[in-house]
Amino acid sequence: MIMCMLLGGWALCPWIIIKSGKTFLSFMGAYAIFMAPIAGILCCDYWVIKRRKYDVPALFDPRGIYYYKACFFEL
Repeated sequence: MIMCMLLGGWALCPWIIIKSGKTFLSFMGAYAIFMAPIAGILCCDYWVIKRRKYDVPALFDPRGIYYYKACFFEL
């Protein structure tokens, strides 16, 4: 909840981020800390795990192989 509050505060006050170059670079550095691991996981999944083979029609199928229901098992 605190993390959402901090990120939401920055999203609601963008003029604070761009008021100076130092503030903007500090924000971008903090943003990169969170985005780099997510990008690494997505790239590893695409290149190593899936070997660049996604079933594109199954992405749009509600009961396809990429179906996710907010838990790892069927309740």
